[in-house]
Amino acid sequence: MVTSSELLNQALALHRSGQLARAKELYEQILALTPDHADATHLLGLVERALCNAGRAYLLVSRAVGLNPSHPAYHSNLGNILRDAGEHEAAEAAYKCALKLAPGFVDALNNLAVLYLRRRSHQKALNLLRQAIKLNPRFADAHNNLGSALLGLGQPKEAIKVFKMALWINTQHQDAQYNLGNAALCLNDLDAARTHFESAAALTSVSAAGLASSLRQAIILYLQFDFDGAELAIEKARALTGLPTGETRHSRIYLEYLQRLFRWWYQQPSQEQSGTEERLHVIGESHALSMHDVEVHLDRPLRCVSHWIEGCKQWHLGRPEANRFKCQFENIMAQIPRGSQVMLTIGEIDCRHDEGLLPSWKKDTSQSIERLISATVDPCVQYVERVAKKTNHRLLIAGVPASNFPREAISLIDQPLLANLIQLFNQQIKISAARHGHHFIDVHSMTAGADGYSNGVWHLDEHHLRPDAWQEAMARWGCSKGPNG
Repeated sequence: MVTSSELLNQALALHRSGQLARAKELYEQILALTPDHADATHLLGLVERALCNAGRAYLLVSRAVGLNPSHPAYHSNLGNILRDAGEHEAAEAAYKCALKLAPGFVDALNNLAVLYLRRRSHQKALNLLRQAIKLNPRFADAHNNLGSALLGLGQPKEAIKVFKMALWINTQHQDAQYNLGNAALCLNDLDAARTHFESAAALTSVSAAGLASSLRQAIILYLQFDFDGAELAIEKARALTGLPTGETRHSRIYLEYLQRLFRWWYQQPSQEQSGTEERLHVIGESHALSMHDVEVHLDRPLRCVSHWIEGCKQWHLGRPEANRFKCQFENIMAQIPRGSQVMLTIGEIDCRHDEGLLPSWKKDTSQSIERLISATVDPCVQYVERVAKKTNHRLLIAGVPASNFPREAISLIDQPLLANLIQLFNQQIKISAARHGHHFIDVHSMTAGADGYSNGVWHLDEHHLRPDAWQEAMARWGCSKGPNG
């Protein structure tokens, strides 16, 4: 008769080789023989987590902790499950319990650091990761996460050195290669970023990082006016979507957006272009991509050149401390020819129902939403103004369109709050822009219906406008300067 110990060794071998379904069977056999087997319970929980069965993973690992509360790895892995579920305070407590049991437990140090990275506590993460690396200098994941902390603090050159160390330790470290691409983007080095994303995508055919790398490769090719190459990269990305939705939600949104954007262009009749060589440099998050290579009219024809800062909010640019968004923005502004016409289109992420200003205000309603908006918009416009003066750029500041997010996904209470927030946000941008003498491009009044939500005319998808929406907005409000402009 095969003993529980023998079955455990077999299951571990299968588990380590990625044969999760077979490992799961053996762990369950062990528990049928020995229901209180703590190791088998814990390891089965890790398999369930890998299979995206979060609820069962939590129950199993919690039970393992109850069976053997002195095992630090059990607490650390429980923290990982709680972190995945967004239960950050409980996750932090689990990691700290693991570290109390084993102060030099590098896995727990690294896992807690990842939690701090997700909470944007980059300095806390950095301190923990340096401690972990001191204890284990060949811990590739810790080097990679240290690079992410440095990048979050707006230190891309230092981050690159650390990411390269992670790759030196593990040449197949896909996340480190992917993060090298992100660091290169922060420096606005598109060629280097594309090379790293290509390398990252080649390391593993199907993974969340592989999908994200292919999409970034597509976006960079698009920004470099290689539209055929971008389309091929999009097709490659589409073939990599056979992963759990939770791991790839952000990438799937980008993929659908890019596909719709390209489809929209193919459906347009050929139009004669003015042949202008004058540029309007558009800096923004994903909204900026819709404007790339679009001809707009201000007081003269201008061809848009987009510069992409993924995930950037006005909140990020208005913060006093250094961060990767400000670093990338400053590098872009410095590399644009002096005295250029530049348009900022950032703020849509600040105005979503599930992130940005609305959730922040709901956590603390002691201050008015107007005050919170002003505390976000005014510092951002002031910061952009300071950077523009260094390069003699002329600024346009775009507003935020009405929400096109499905109503059924937003609570009845939040719907009027969101519509009001977006309207107030645009009013504050207009006031702040006028205070500094900058043009304001009003995309809200043209995209909003009577209830403050999208009128269904100009949106490409849930978040983004069609290219012709920007053309129309520039034609209507390209000379709007103040609240009464």
